[in-house]
Amino acid sequence: EEVKFMFGCCCFIVVSSISFILGGSMATKYYSMPNMRKMSKGRGIVTKILKSHIGSINGSEDVISSVQKKKSELSGLCAVYKPKGLSSASVVAKIKYILQSYFQENMKQKCKIKVGHGGTLDPLAEGVLVLGIGDGTKSMANFLSGSKGYFAVGKLGTATDTLDSTGNVTQIRSCDHIVSMDMISSTLPQFTGQILQTPPMYSALKKDGQRLYDLARAGVEVERAQRPVTVYNLTLGNPSKYKLEGEDDLSKLPYICLEVECSGGFYVRTLIDDLGVALGTAAHMTHLVRTKQGPFYIENCLPPSKWTFDDIQNQIKGCNDIMKVEILL
Repeated sequence: EEVKFMFGCCCFIVVSSISFILGGSMATKYYSMPNMRKMSKGRGIVTKILKSHIGSINGSEDVISSVQKKKSELSGLCAVYKPKGLSSASVVAKIKYILQSYFQENMKQKCKIKVGHGGTLDPLAEGVLVLGIGDGTKSMANFLSGSKGYFAVGKLGTATDTLDSTGNVTQIRSCDHIVSMDMISSTLPQFTGQILQTPPMYSALKKDGQRLYDLARAGVEVERAQRPVTVYNLTLGNPSKYKLEGEDDLSKLPYICLEVECSGGFYVRTLIDDLGVALGTAAHMTHLVRTKQGPFYIENCLPPSKWTFDDIQNQIKGCNDIMKVEILL
């Protein structure tokens, strides 16, 4: 609209000038001194209007340039701490809202920010969730192909359909014969190295175009092919390192705490279920903390209390610095 207005005003001035020059004697009467004063005054008004709109456009260009610069500073990876109870998609939505609201409230500009995550954490789980922001959504996969670390708690004696504490109990078996952590520790080597693992029904994997968890919720169980995965390290863990919910003493049986470093595609829930079977009982997962994803560790993640525009911006810068070091290595 501003461009159209400017074009119309310019046409008006040009036509008026040509008419004045070419009008000859016919214009002498029309362009008398009183009329000339009126026209001069009119041209002055038009000139002021043009200058005003040109200034407005220049101001708009400055704002747009500032927005683009600010937006470019939000491009990269951002490691955040996902709290228990939130889905990974909810975290993405929250971060996107915080970033976009900044532009709306402080720069009076609507600005779309791309945000995605580099590996789903179930609502039950907490810990490292790496987000890709802006162009970072395109490069996430390249930088997150390394190993992942987890701290997990399992409870012996009961199995569930989801393999964790959110599901319905499907089996109860005595675990009284397991009297020490040494018995559990001696079983762990069979789950290390390159192993085959059957993914759980309650997972986002697809079978004939349908999500397995949709089939599971409909009461349908389908055959799943075993997949090769790698467990680089598997040891008993110390629950005091993490602030976990619950009143039970997780350091004592029937609870078992595990530290796991594994490849992508590995299901800790399945590990605990298989471990229960190997111990002659049943088991399900009660807590899960992702402690590492690629080069990002839990102690370096941005906690929910610091999910503000400035802190997110600084976190992106810090994560991008980590990536630069990784490239050099």
